[in-house]
Amino acid sequence: MTAKEYLSRYLAANREIDALLDQRQQLWDTITRVTTTLHSDTVQGGQPVSASEALSNFMDLENMIFEKITALTVIMLEVEQTIHTVDDDKHRQILRLRYIGGKTFEEIADIMHYSWRQICRIHGDALQSIRMS
Repeated sequence: MTAKEYLSRYLAANREIDALLDQRQQLWDTITRVTTTLHSDTVQGGQPVSASEALSNFMDLENMIFEKITALTVIMLEVEQTIHTVDDDKHRQILRLRYIGGKTFEEIADIMHYSWRQICRIHGDALQSIRMS
């Protein structure tokens, strides 16, 4: 795995956590929705799910999501710690802005008052200084 791939895991983990939390919220919204209208002509197949069974299923899913989020958080912390080991402040700042902040090279150049080309060059140097564990 290259340094760039290693560091890119932070934003990927963050996106996955957001997706898991959205999934959890959608499920919660579904099981807590109350329908106030009865339709006598509606035919339902299968057995209805009881509220306690739905809540139990939700809790199982929530525990699974919590375990996944915990594992993804470990990845994020590893990337943070790896960036923290970089000695040069400028390199560290560029890596943080790029791989933790999700900034483009143009945005980083604007923030740091460098040209886009300088940021690309410094970024390459910064990647060379990464020591992956």
